[in-house]
Amino acid sequence: MSPNQAWDKAFKDCETRSISTEEMREAFGIRTRRKIGRHGVIVKHITYQDDKVIRLASTPGVREVEVLRWHGDIGTIGIRHDDGPWMTVTAADPMWIGKTDIDLDVWLSKRQEEASDERAARRRFINDMNAASYGLKALAGLISLPRTADELERDVSRFSRHTDTAQRRHDFGEHLDLLADLDDGAGSQPDVPANISPPASSISDDDLMD
Repeated sequence: MSPNQAWDKAFKDCETRSISTEEMREAFGIRTRRKIGRHGVIVKHITYQDDKVIRLASTPGVREVEVLRWHGDIGTIGIRHDDGPWMTVTAADPMWIGKTDIDLDVWLSKRQEEASDERAARRRFINDMNAASYGLKALAGLISLPRTADELERDVSRFSRHTDTAQRRHDFGEHLDLLADLDDGAGSQPDVPANISPPASSISDDDLMD
Protein backbone atom coordinates (compact mmCIF):
# COMPACT_ATOMS: atom_id res chain seq x y z
CA MET A 1 0.00 0.00 0.00
CA SER A 2 1.04 3.59 -0.43
CA PRO A 3 2.32 5.63 2.53
CA ASN A 4 -0.96 7.56 2.60
CA GLN A 5 -2.98 4.36 2.77
CA ALA A 6 -0.74 3.01 5.51
CA TRP A 7 -1.24 6.22 7.47
CA ASP A 8 -5.01 6.06 7.13
CA LYS A 9 -5.03 2.43 8.26
CA ALA A 10 -2.77 3.11 11.22
CA PHE A 11 -4.80 6.20 12.17
CA LYS A 12 -7.98 4.09 12.35
CA ASP A 13 -6.30 1.60 14.64
CA CYS A 14 -4.60 4.16 16.91
CA GLU A 15 -5.48 7.83 16.64
CA THR A 16 -2.47 10.12 17.01
CA ARG A 17 -2.29 12.34 20.04
CA SER A 18 -1.83 16.08 19.57
CA ILE A 19 1.08 17.81 21.30
CA SER A 20 0.22 20.50 23.83
CA THR A 21 1.87 23.92 24.07
CA GLU A 22 3.53 22.93 27.36
CA GLU A 23 5.14 19.91 25.69
CA MET A 24 6.32 21.99 22.73
CA ARG A 25 7.68 24.61 25.10
CA GLU A 26 9.53 21.99 27.11
CA ALA A 27 10.99 20.40 23.97
CA PHE A 28 11.81 23.48 21.87
CA GLY A 29 11.61 26.41 24.31
CA ILE A 30 14.44 28.79 25.14
CA ARG A 31 15.43 29.32 28.77
CA THR A 32 16.31 32.72 30.13
CA ARG A 33 16.23 34.55 33.46
CA ARG A 34 14.07 37.56 34.21
CA LYS A 35 13.31 39.78 37.18
CA ILE A 36 9.97 39.20 38.86
CA GLY A 37 7.76 41.66 40.67
CA ARG A 38 4.14 42.12 41.55
CA HIS A 39 3.67 43.66 38.13
CA GLY A 40 4.69 40.32 36.63
CA VAL A 41 7.47 39.08 34.38
CA ILE A 42 8.38 40.97 31.20
CA VAL A 43 9.73 38.99 28.25
CA LYS A 44 10.22 40.69 24.86
CA HIS A 45 7.93 43.63 25.70
CA ILE A 46 5.10 41.34 26.89
CA THR A 47 4.04 41.26 30.54
CA TYR A 48 3.02 37.90 32.02
CA GLN A 49 1.08 37.99 35.27
CA ASP A 50 -1.38 35.95 37.29
CA ASP A 51 -2.01 34.97 40.91
CA LYS A 52 0.91 32.54 40.91
CA VAL A 53 3.32 35.29 39.88
CA ILE A 54 2.04 37.63 42.60
CA ARG A 55 2.45 34.96 45.28
CA LEU A 56 5.92 34.04 44.05
CA ALA A 57 7.00 37.70 43.87
CA SER A 58 5.82 38.19 47.46
CA THR A 59 8.07 35.37 48.68
CA PRO A 60 11.11 36.73 50.57
CA GLY A 61 14.35 36.34 48.63
CA VAL A 62 12.73 35.83 45.22
CA ARG A 63 14.02 38.44 42.78
CA GLU A 64 14.57 36.45 39.58
CA VAL A 65 12.96 33.41 37.97
CA GLU A 66 13.90 31.04 35.21
CA VAL A 67 11.74 31.53 32.13
CA LEU A 68 10.91 28.93 29.47
CA ARG A 69 9.48 30.45 26.28
CA TRP A 70 8.45 28.86 22.97
CA HIS A 71 8.21 31.05 19.88
CA GLY A 72 5.24 29.11 18.53
CA ASP A 73 2.91 30.30 21.32
CA ILE A 74 3.84 33.49 23.15
CA GLY A 75 0.51 33.73 24.97
CA THR A 76 1.95 31.69 27.84
CA ILE A 77 5.37 31.02 29.31
CA GLY A 78 6.77 28.73 31.96
CA ILE A 79 8.51 30.07 35.06
CA ARG A 80 10.15 28.46 38.06
CA HIS A 81 12.37 29.45 40.97
CA ASP A 82 15.26 27.53 42.47
CA ASP A 83 14.79 24.45 40.22
CA GLY A 84 11.20 24.11 41.38
CA PRO A 85 8.30 22.89 39.25
CA TRP A 86 7.41 24.80 36.11
CA MET A 87 4.35 27.04 36.34
CA THR A 88 2.44 28.24 33.28
CA VAL A 89 1.81 31.99 33.28
CA THR A 90 -0.54 33.76 30.89
CA ALA A 91 0.10 37.09 29.18
CA ALA A 92 -1.57 40.00 30.95
CA ASP A 93 -2.83 41.40 27.63
CA PRO A 94 -5.28 38.92 26.02
CA MET A 95 -4.26 40.10 22.54
CA TRP A 96 -1.21 37.82 22.74
CA ILE A 97 -3.12 34.63 23.51
CA GLY A 98 -2.46 32.14 20.73
CA LYS A 99 -0.03 34.46 18.92
CA THR A 100 3.48 33.65 17.72
CA ASP A 101 6.79 35.48 17.53
CA ILE A 102 5.95 36.52 13.96
CA ASP A 103 2.91 38.43 15.21
CA LEU A 104 5.08 40.10 17.84
CA ASP A 105 7.70 41.15 15.29
CA VAL A 106 5.01 42.69 13.05
CA TRP A 107 3.59 44.62 16.02
CA LEU A 108 7.03 45.89 17.05
CA SER A 109 7.83 47.07 13.52
CA LYS A 110 4.57 49.06 13.43
CA ARG A 111 5.40 50.62 16.78
CA GLN A 112 8.82 51.74 15.49
CA GLU A 113 7.20 53.38 12.47
CA GLU A 114 4.68 55.17 14.68
CA ALA A 115 7.47 56.28 17.04
CA SER A 116 9.47 57.78 14.16
CA ASP A 117 6.38 59.68 12.96
CA GLU A 118 5.81 60.99 16.49
CA ARG A 119 9.42 62.20 16.76
CA ALA A 120 9.15 64.01 13.42
CA ALA A 121 5.88 65.66 14.44
CA ARG A 122 7.33 66.71 17.80
CA ARG A 123 10.39 68.20 16.07
CA ARG A 124 8.21 70.20 13.66
CA PHE A 125 6.09 71.47 16.56
CA ILE A 126 9.15 72.64 18.50
CA ASN A 127 10.57 74.45 15.46
CA ASP A 128 7.24 76.19 14.81
CA MET A 129 6.99 77.27 18.46
CA ASN A 130 10.53 78.65 18.41
CA ALA A 131 9.80 80.64 15.25
CA ALA A 132 6.58 82.06 16.73
CA SER A 133 8.34 82.96 19.98
CA TYR A 134 11.12 84.76 18.12
CA GLY A 135 8.56 86.74 16.14
CA LEU A 136 6.72 87.86 19.29
CA LYS A 137 9.99 88.90 20.95
CA ALA A 138 10.96 90.90 17.86
CA LEU A 139 7.61 92.73 17.90
CA ALA A 140 8.05 93.51 21.61
CA GLY A 141 11.55 94.87 21.05
CA LEU A 142 13.23 92.13 23.06
CA ILE A 143 15.57 91.02 20.28
CA SER A 144 18.86 92.94 20.27
CA LEU A 145 19.93 94.39 16.95
CA PRO A 146 23.27 93.39 15.40
CA ARG A 147 26.10 95.60 16.67
CA THR A 148 28.78 97.24 14.59
CA ALA A 149 32.49 96.65 15.14
CA ASP A 150 32.86 99.98 16.99
CA GLU A 151 29.90 99.23 19.25
CA LEU A 152 31.24 95.78 19.99
CA GLU A 153 34.69 97.16 20.86
CA ARG A 154 33.13 99.80 23.13
CA ASP A 155 31.04 97.19 24.96
CA VAL A 156 34.04 94.91 25.44
CA SER A 157 36.08 97.79 26.84
CA ARG A 158 33.26 98.82 29.18
CA PHE A 159 32.62 95.33 30.52
CA SER A 160 36.32 94.52 30.97
CA ARG A 161 37.11 97.79 32.76
CA HIS A 162 36.89 96.25 36.24
CA THR A 163 37.85 92.70 35.30
CA ASP A 164 40.42 91.11 37.60
CA THR A 165 43.35 89.62 35.69
CA ALA A 166 46.81 88.39 36.66
CA GLN A 167 48.47 91.05 34.49
CA ARG A 168 46.53 93.83 36.21
CA ARG A 169 47.44 92.51 39.67
CA HIS A 170 51.13 92.41 38.65
CA ASP A 171 51.06 95.97 37.29
CA PHE A 172 49.29 97.23 40.42
CA GLY A 173 52.07 96.03 42.70
CA GLU A 174 52.03 94.58 46.18
CA HIS A 175 48.80 94.83 48.10
CA LEU A 176 48.84 97.38 50.96
CA ASP A 177 46.79 97.31 54.14
CA LEU A 178 43.98 99.76 54.66
CA LEU A 179 45.98 102.01 57.08
CA ALA A 180 49.38 101.50 55.45
CA ASP A 181 49.61 105.17 54.43
CA LEU A 182 49.74 106.15 58.14
CA ASP A 183 52.92 104.12 58.74
CA ASP A 184 56.24 105.88 59.48
CA GLY A 185 57.93 103.98 56.74
CA ALA A 186 59.21 101.21 59.00
CA GLY A 187 55.91 99.39 59.00
CA SER A 188 54.74 100.61 62.43
CA GLN A 189 52.27 103.26 63.51
CA PRO A 190 53.78 106.49 64.99
CA ASP A 191 53.62 106.75 68.76
CA VAL A 192 51.35 109.38 70.26
CA PRO A 193 52.63 110.88 73.59
CA ALA A 194 50.32 110.11 76.45
CA ASN A 195 50.61 113.64 78.01
CA ILE A 196 49.22 115.38 74.94
CA SER A 197 45.69 116.46 75.54
CA PRO A 198 43.21 116.68 72.75
CA PRO A 199 42.80 120.06 71.12
CA ALA A 200 40.28 122.34 72.77
CA SER A 201 37.08 122.74 70.97
CA SER A 202 35.91 126.18 69.94
CA ILE A 203 32.28 125.23 70.58
CA SER A 204 30.96 126.30 73.97
CA ASP A 205 28.50 124.48 76.14
CA ASP A 206 25.92 127.11 75.43
CA ASP A 207 26.23 126.41 71.74
CA LEU A 208 25.73 122.71 72.36
CA MET A 209 22.61 123.44 74.43
CA ASP A 210 21.25 125.52 71.60
